[in-house]
Amino acid sequence: AGGIIPLVKLVSCDGDATRRAAAAALAALASHPANKREIAAAGGVRALVAMLLAESPEESKAAACEAIWHLATGSGENRALLVQEGALPPVVALVSSQVAQSAAVRVLRQVAVDVEHARRLVDAGVIHPLLQLFIDASPARVDASEILWSLCMEPTSREAVSAAGGASLWWLYPS
Repeated sequence: AGGIIPLVKLVSCDGDATRRAAAAALAALASHPANKREIAAAGGVRALVAMLLAESPEESKAAACEAIWHLATGSGENRALLVQEGALPPVVALVSSQVAQSAAVRVLRQVAVDVEHARRLVDAGVIHPLLQLFIDASPARVDASEILWSLCMEPTSREAVSAAGGASLWWLYPS
């Protein structure tokens, strides 16, 4: 008890190894539903998004994505906060990362659970990187297909997926 606030502060400190370790500890804590709200209230979401935006190695950004994924899983409130804090563009940028790709795609999959975030995902440029996962036969393409399917639940986003070349993925489109 009482360790969350110091960990959030460590995510924002100098020293990449320290930030990465703090993010990993927050990920472990966020895997328990009771801690999600406390981490968010302590500024954990904002600190982790700042970590994504900072000049740091992809391993650190992957650790931040892991923590963000745990915070987003099962918490619509935290997913909305992630969108509000500007997490989508840096997470989308990590879809092309060899190191952080899996964690980034899992974060996007969680955000896509809420159809109201579809336009924000499209605006963040998520479609082309997800389609590229199919071209590359990436293991993350299964999660990518779920994200694209979720986007297709919203008409304007469905049009954007189709216009970007996703029309060939006919199975994504709801009948």
